[in-house]
Parts: sequence; C-alpha cells; structure tokens
Amino acid sequence: MSILFVLVAYVFLAGYTSINALVKAEQFPKHIRALGVGLGYGLANAIFGGTAPMVYEWATVHNQVNWFIAYITCGVFISLMVYIFWLKNKSETHLDREQGAAY
Repeated sequence: MSILFVLVAYVFLAGYTSINALVKAEQFPKHIRALGVGLGYGLANAIFGGTAPMVYEWATVHNQVNWFIAYITCGVFISLMVYIFWLKNKSETHLDREQGAAY
C-alpha cells in the first residue's frame, strides 16, 4: 500500500517538474528573469520554510499538531490558487516576441 502512495506522489512531482522551468520562464522577461525567479523563491522559502519549524514546535508543545497541518495545508492551497487563477495566458507573451511563436 505504501508503494501506491509513493507512486501517486511521483506522478504529481513529475507533473510539477516537467513544466517548472517553462512556467518560471514565462513569468518574467529575460532581462529580469533570474531576479524574479530568485526573489520569489527566496521569499517563499523564508516565509514558509523559515516559519514551519517554529509553528511545528509551538503546535507540539501545546498539543495542537492539527494547527500545524492546517498551516501547511493553507500554504499549499494558496499556492494552488495562484497557479490556477493567476498564471493564465492565452495570448502572445514576451517569450513569443523574443523567440517567435511556438504554435
């Protein structure tokens, strides 16, 4: 049964990693791409990765581990909503103008 959970997790991981570079490339024009990707990555890790151990310790000490699970779930949900509703482009992007249309 555990192997089934691992395989399902790898399906989601493969879906993310297969488009990760393209999504990041389409978010920013080439002259600020490294700054845009790096700043977003650094801030997200500082805010969520930096506070997760503190929130977990607080939850463990106060016997409220469910609050930690809710905290992580909310972070994942917010990230999902950004990808679903904010990252939509159906028209020509700056990448098309830089390199030519791919379709």
